[in-house]
Amino acid sequence: MQIAQIVDFLLNYMPNRRRDAWVYMGSNYATVETPIYHAGQLYRINSPGAPLHDFIILCTEPVLTAVDWTMYDYVNKQIQRTDTLHIPNEFLTILTKSDLDTIIEIYDPDFVPFLGMMQFEESGGMEDRPSVLIPETELHIILRDAGIPFVKWTELEYDIETMRYLIVRPAVEMFYKFFPIIREETIPVMAQGRFEKEFPDDPNFIQVRAVFGTNASQAAKGSGMGNPFQYYRDQMIGGLFMGGHAFGRPQGRAGRAGRTMGAAMNHNDVIGNMFHMTTYNSMLNRYSRVKYTLKEDGVEGYHTGARYVTIEWGFMSPDWTDIPHNRKMEVRELAAAYALRTFGMLRMQAPENSPGKIDYERWLSRADELEEKVMTHWHEFTKAIAIKNR
Repeated sequence: MQIAQIVDFLLNYMPNRRRDAWVYMGSNYATVETPIYHAGQLYRINSPGAPLHDFIILCTEPVLTAVDWTMYDYVNKQIQRTDTLHIPNEFLTILTKSDLDTIIEIYDPDFVPFLGMMQFEESGGMEDRPSVLIPETELHIILRDAGIPFVKWTELEYDIETMRYLIVRPAVEMFYKFFPIIREETIPVMAQGRFEKEFPDDPNFIQVRAVFGTNASQAAKGSGMGNPFQYYRDQMIGGLFMGGHAFGRPQGRAGRAGRTMGAAMNHNDVIGNMFHMTTYNSMLNRYSRVKYTLKEDGVEGYHTGARYVTIEWGFMSPDWTDIPHNRKMEVRELAAAYALRTFGMLRMQAPENSPGKIDYERWLSRADELEEKVMTHWHEFTKAIAIKNR
């Protein structure tokens, strides 16, 4: 496991789970005499009188010397050396003494930290399916129909990490299928109107859409021609009212001897040019051809009239906090539907003569209601685009 993954999991645990993780990993103490600190290990500082006494910390990088904890303090939620004000990168605070003092839950010997992550690493799934970072408090809300917190976590068939994969992750993926995080990339159309671009090297990439532009206003942001009003200025103002030649021929000269380019136009000139522009654009629309397709490693296509193509890459985020606040309730309901269906289908496999067997059909019907409600709502706001086949 990588340190960043360990940090993400620990900081999304409730305080009692962080303490249980420290106990599970060996209940290691750090004193002024501890000679070495191992990366990825949790330590509880035992230095009476020191500001960091009874803190639980994570070692993020190997430290091969003893640490005088009396010389460190906790300032602005960071460990800081009192004499030099240096903030060490080797240690990260997981629990403060006040956090530990407020824990009322007893130690859970059945809790295994990082279990879901380790299972997916063993199956090779972590690289293609990264974890969803979601606080336990959000899981409480999602699983309330399944009995949480009246039912203890240890009484459920899956541990918390596994539920993040089997229940929360599919709901988050479905949300970003409809409302992806868009990143634009503009590229020029090559000879014969062709273009091609490889997929981003990002495990969270899920969708792609191509938007074509007929003039330089579609150029990359930051360029001299990246102004979104460029097309209007060139074609409407320059070509129509100012006697320009944006469409390939001088405008506003017919019927007036001695007129010069850029001279003011009379009413008949404007009407004539409007008909000209309408005819021109109609011909372009009739005879233009456009197509783009998805390959195994990218997107390619052609456009007979475009000079630039803007690729809209769609991404998802494995961080729950990236979901907009006005959409979180919908994602919670969809995840709750997946939870009810997952646990309901699993428990319905128990033998009919099992003592205390419960009819879970209501769980399944409730799951269908929640899922239909959310999916119908999302379909009303979206349209179909090209989806990457992963």
